[in-house]
Amino acid sequence: MTLDILSSLPLAATWDWFQPQASTGAASVDRLFWFITWISVFFGVLVFGLMGYFVWKYRARPGHTAKPSPSHNNALEATWSLIPLLIVLVIFFWGFQGYASMRSAPANSFEIDVTAAKWNWSFEYPGGLVDSDLHVIKDMPTKLVMKSTDVLHSLYIPAFRVKMDCVPKKYTSLWFTATQATDEGEYLDLFCTEYCGTGHSSMYAKVIVHDSQAAFKKWLKDKAYLPDQGTPAEVGQTLYSKRGCAQCHSVDGKDNPAAGGPSFKGHYGKTNKFTDGTSIEMDENYIRESILYPAKHVRAGYRNIMPTYQGQLGDGEIHAIIQYIKSLNEVTPEDWTPIYGDGEEEGAEAAEAEGESTDGETSEPAAEEEPAAEEPTDAAATSEQADAEPVAEPGAGEPEGGDGAEPEAA
Repeated sequence: MTLDILSSLPLAATWDWFQPQASTGAASVDRLFWFITWISVFFGVLVFGLMGYFVWKYRARPGHTAKPSPSHNNALEATWSLIPLLIVLVIFFWGFQGYASMRSAPANSFEIDVTAAKWNWSFEYPGGLVDSDLHVIKDMPTKLVMKSTDVLHSLYIPAFRVKMDCVPKKYTSLWFTATQATDEGEYLDLFCTEYCGTGHSSMYAKVIVHDSQAAFKKWLKDKAYLPDQGTPAEVGQTLYSKRGCAQCHSVDGKDNPAAGGPSFKGHYGKTNKFTDGTSIEMDENYIRESILYPAKHVRAGYRNIMPTYQGQLGDGEIHAIIQYIKSLNEVTPEDWTPIYGDGEEEGAEAAEAEGESTDGETSEPAAEEEPAAEEPTDAAATSEQADAEPVAEPGAGEPEGGDGAEPEAA
């Protein structure tokens, strides 16, 4: 009760230091924080107050001489030693109790695998779905099993009051139980709090708390990677933003070595030079190799900082990313002029209409084909040419047939 009063004092209420408490362990962390804060304020005021008083009381004045000061006082020394010791012990056991509780996840915790890499977060959910944001369920214990693919990172969720390092070649974990669901369009913040390179400040993610298991399962179903969720290029665009590509690679054609990687636009089909002096044309195989084995060929002017996505992206997802890169460079199959398809059928119908007109079903086209009757050989050649032209160039027969061919076909 006393601690709740302390946390509501003007200093705590005026300074909005914390995000709202959104987990079961947040209140305990805040109480300990405010206990330490007010203890520090109390002793700070006491020490500096006494210091000012003694400076004023024992200031140099005319007619006053220095008096001998005591060299030892058992009661005073015991007081300023035992009181701080007791306070430190209280803080230690209080903090240790909270730490032990945060380190021991319940047996029925919902587990999510977390991968930290320069400079993005990847969260893998049951079923294999990977997303760049953390989705959890309200009132359900959630355990994060974390690893790093390159350097030391640290996952921190202020609203949950939890923080834990992600260490290369080692698994770490933390757990929490969210107590407040986020409304649609709202989220909590997740940061990296261990400096990990030039992109450290942009290594953040969103935390979305679903109100129920049903809501979470619906999101899981809607976001699951399925081939029918758009064209490969559209799926690739989603993966570009969800798997951390956007942290280092732009899509506007502007290369920025300081950001980490070249732009996805403007390089496909062109020869790229590498730091070892070799060069390779950027094609499908090059993109796939760069995703799975990024250290094999490092572009000239860039550093070897990209993590590997082996075991994280399937063949279908890699194919989708390749198609998205190709779409940015305007080489998608959708842009090609179709050789077969609707254009061929229209051309065949036009040719058939012309063939019917040569049989004399209408008087006007028959008059146009009278020279063909005198020279059968030329007519056969003309017929073959008419049959072939629409296939090679759909719609090419329209200018020759004139406007009269359409009413006849109708």
